[in-house]
Amino acid sequence: MRDVLGRVMNGQEVTIEEAFELVNQYDYTMLDATLSGGQRIRMNVNKFEKYQEKYAFSPECSLQEFEINQSDILSAKTTYKEDLDVIFIDCQMSNGVKLHFTIHHIKDGEKAQYNKNLEEVDVYTVQEMLTKIGEEGDWWKFFGASNVMSCNLSLRPEVVYIDDSEDKLLLHISDGGNKLEVELFDDSCNTFYCDMDTNRFLLYIKPYGQPFGDIRLFCYKHSQESGVADN
Repeated sequence: MRDVLGRVMNGQEVTIEEAFELVNQYDYTMLDATLSGGQRIRMNVNKFEKYQEKYAFSPECSLQEFEINQSDILSAKTTYKEDLDVIFIDCQMSNGVKLHFTIHHIKDGEKAQYNKNLEEVDVYTVQEMLTKIGEEGDWWKFFGASNVMSCNLSLRPEVVYIDDSEDKLLLHISDGGNKLEVELFDDSCNTFYCDMDTNRFLLYIKPYGQPFGDIRLFCYKHSQESGVADN
């Protein structure tokens, strides 16, 4: 995708699907569609999927979706506007629909899984790692959460774990005085990305119903003798 982005920024042509894949790369895209009858649909999206005969756009971890037939697209023009730091995708449709995408914050709006090279994992991998961190004890933890309204929360938690004792998955975060619980659904409703090794664990969670928010947890193992992180 770096090659596609470079070509767009340099004014070179890309295919329709290459342009649509940029929606998956960035946190925030505005979809604006005017239907043939005059009805207008505007929605924020950050997920693109290709089916056998259709393209679908949606907010991650939600049940909303906007679909178009692949055969209805006659052409698409992709343009980078450096002064606005946006990419415009304008589609000419055979059915009279006017379809326009605006991908925002090109220079610094990439999703964490792209700019931090994170790997998608399932919830049970996350649960296993958090259990290990809790049992070993010698890990420093940093927690953060944000939403589309730029509301941010940060903690230095003492305890972080996933509880599945009541037929549902609950992420527990506590710093001794403050406690936060987040209900996790199955992996079709949440996405989990991480980067981990024996001494470090970086986790991003896209929670259900919060497609433009995220939960972040960074843990690293420290030496109990020296009080500094292991290398």
